[in-house]
Amino acid sequence: MLIDHQLTHPSQSQGTMRTILLALILSALTTLLHANEKPPTSRMIGEVPAAKVLFLGNSITLHSPAPAIGWTGNWGMAASSREKDYVHLLSADIATAAGAPPKTMVKNIADFERGYETFDIATKLKPELEFKADIVVVAIGENTNEPKTDDARANFAAAFTRLLDEIKKHGQPTIFVRSSFWPNETKDGIMRKASMDAGATFVDIAALGFDRSNAAGSERKIEHAGVAGHPGDKGMRAIADAIFAAIKTKPGEVWPRRLLGYTQLRTDLTGGRHTNVRTMRAKVVKADGSERRELAAELVDEVNAWTQFGGWSPDGSTALIARGWQSPANAMIEEQRQSFHFTEAGWLLDTHLVDVASGESQNVTGVDRVSFYNGGLFFWPGDASKLGFTALIDGNSHPFRMDRDGHNKLDLTQGSQEFTYGFSSSRDGSRIAYHKSYQIYLADADGTKAVHIETGQPFNFGPTWSPDGKWVLFVSGEHYNCHPHIVRANGTSLTKLADRGGYRGVMEFLDVPDFHGGSSDTPVWSTDSTRVFYTARVGTNVELFAVNMDGKIEQLTKSEEDTLHYHPQPSPDGNWLVYGSKREGVRQLYVMQLAKGQETRITNLTPGHAAMWPHWQPLTADKGIMAEQIDE
Repeated sequence: MLIDHQLTHPSQSQGTMRTILLALILSALTTLLHANEKPPTSRMIGEVPAAKVLFLGNSITLHSPAPAIGWTGNWGMAASSREKDYVHLLSADIATAAGAPPKTMVKNIADFERGYETFDIATKLKPELEFKADIVVVAIGENTNEPKTDDARANFAAAFTRLLDEIKKHGQPTIFVRSSFWPNETKDGIMRKASMDAGATFVDIAALGFDRSNAAGSERKIEHAGVAGHPGDKGMRAIADAIFAAIKTKPGEVWPRRLLGYTQLRTDLTGGRHTNVRTMRAKVVKADGSERRELAAELVDEVNAWTQFGGWSPDGSTALIARGWQSPANAMIEEQRQSFHFTEAGWLLDTHLVDVASGESQNVTGVDRVSFYNGGLFFWPGDASKLGFTALIDGNSHPFRMDRDGHNKLDLTQGSQEFTYGFSSSRDGSRIAYHKSYQIYLADADGTKAVHIETGQPFNFGPTWSPDGKWVLFVSGEHYNCHPHIVRANGTSLTKLADRGGYRGVMEFLDVPDFHGGSSDTPVWSTDSTRVFYTARVGTNVELFAVNMDGKIEQLTKSEEDTLHYHPQPSPDGNWLVYGSKREGVRQLYVMQLAKGQETRITNLTPGHAAMWPHWQPLTADKGIMAEQIDE
């Protein structure tokens, strides 16, 4: 107002007017310049403060020159230059996202890896802890020997927990724990659980180590095998990308970076079971519910054919897709008899390997065909060149093993006249389990030395091996009144873990009468083998539960009346649970963050449709390069 008054006041001199006009012009220019300036940096990435970053790792994080092994760098082994190791790549990403370069501190703590039981964290990491970093990246594990006994595992878990707890005492850090580049399920599982308990974010990079192109030896000639096995420029970039993706997301809500496979179908079409089943389509979707698409659509080449998602290869690159077909005439016979009618003329079921990237498919059960009905395909644990599946032979189900290309099919219960089902293999591929005439058997991988598990119950179903190979989980009791039981791998220590409270253990997936009664809803292992997820009745609901090996039960869901949960499956990192839930008459898929108990719906189906049988894309593979460890 004062300037306006001066500009219009008749007694102002010409010089005064020019001075005022110049001031106005300069003021306008200043305003324009400030408008083009970037706002002051917040030093934040989303909700994560990012002014100071601490890296605690081993040779992959920082390794001084070691001429004896041909290493001349003083940065993360084995990037070709300093700016191409994951520490510098990630620091640059953080600088771009936060608006300014962070202050960083890097420490090699290989001494902790090798001597964690006696390592004095507070003293030996005093400068690093007093740095009070906003972001702490913990990237260790490769130099720690695999803890093979219960005591060794407990000691490593306690030491790693102490490390995280000590970090948390200094400032308010957001902690990101990276899994081993050379994956080890035992060590990574311990670090994963400790991270969850400490509120840290676990970043699973195991798949990177199994990709040989991520090793430095694939990029340039390196004489020393240990150095060559370290991540090269491509691997370092991938590690930085994985950690940065976690940082960019609000801590504690980092969505898994893998796909979920499942099956979608109609549920209310008149005409019986087959009319609805033939609408099944194999789908994949990201774990946050985005980028949904159909797989192997070309396999549905006629109206009476369908696809069903059945699982993944160990490295997650290949999907297992069942292609089914049934003649309408055979379907009519089944509706009349109210039971299955399997004939070669009326049925054809095969399982295909489908490359997720290219879409190319291979009908492996159709090679050297042993049956017109082949299902339950899985990659043999410990040997991805082998597959297991179940085939219908003369009216009885038989477990088979074969080569990955479909040849050399071996009947593991050859000559049996009993119905064998529920076929699974131990994680190391050396043992198998199945139920035959609803009795559980454990045997060697070739089917020999079969041992019958005496439960005293007439109905025993769906045996699965714990990830650590020590236990077998199954349901036991009477048909439609059976409960989670476990037994040791040697067939001893039979234990009932929980009661399903009157739940029949079957999830109906159709809204029209179904003579078969639905889909078996069996308990599953947690990723770290410490507990079991299962469903049980509570009032009018079927809720989700977890029970540990000591029988301590936790109810995971408490829902509105008449809600039905089904088919829980834990994520490979153990942080999430995907499951189905029927609410307001529609079967949808949900993902729960286990640490918080928060769930998110990832399908949005309308009445008359269902999403069933979810499968997490793996984060690890059965085989890969395991480079020689290098001290520090």
